[in-house]
Amino acid sequence: MKKHQQGFTLIELMIVVAIIGILAAIAIPSYIDYTRRAKVSEVLNVTAPYKLAISEYYQSEEAWPENYTQAGLEDFAATEWVQDVTLLTDQGAGSDETWVVAVPNTTVVTDLTIYLDPQAGTARVDWDCTVAGADSRLAPANCRQ
Repeated sequence: MKKHQQGFTLIELMIVVAIIGILAAIAIPSYIDYTRRAKVSEVLNVTAPYKLAISEYYQSEEAWPENYTQAGLEDFAATEWVQDVTLLTDQGAGSDETWVVAVPNTTVVTDLTIYLDPQAGTARVDWDCTVAGADSRLAPANCRQ
């Protein structure tokens, strides 16, 4: 009787390990970047009530609010991912106001500022989004230029 060989050879195991190593080398940085982008996209979710209140104020008053309280909002309380939401006046060519969302320095984001510029349309307010800072690549696609 002949003995049948069972199992994998050393070469086959080394090839499998090499393939797994290559896949991990590609997948891990992509996953880290993906999670960073997801956390930065939460920033725009935090600003949704502010954008809504400002849009409603403009629709009813036909002017931009000068501060949070005029728009019916309380001062912004910092969160884990948003350091501050502030109003800059006379900043843009489209409108006279730009709302700045400052993202705090964290282990995920070290330098990112998102500018939300309201643009008054005939029936609604559109928000242009631009970014600045070293981590601008982490911003949502509609904010990157």
